[in-house]
Amino acid sequence: MTGTALIIGVSGQDGAYLAQQLLESNYRVIGTTTNSKNRPLLNLVRLGVIDKIEIVQLKLPSVSRLDEM
Repeated sequence: MTGTALIIGVSGQDGAYLAQQLLESNYRVIGTTTNSKNRPLLNLVRLGVIDKIEIVQLKLPSVSRLDEM
């Protein structure tokens, strides 16, 4: 294994393609999504990588709330 990659927003088009490319380069891939139960992970299914990555739910604060932190 080459290393571990964390992809924030793995269920989107770019995140799914990045996950596929990293898996082909022998990386362990951990991907975050806001809520995989309500949002299907169709891009990952379509690319055939859904069973090869670890999915973690992560809800980041909105950009406007970052100023308050």
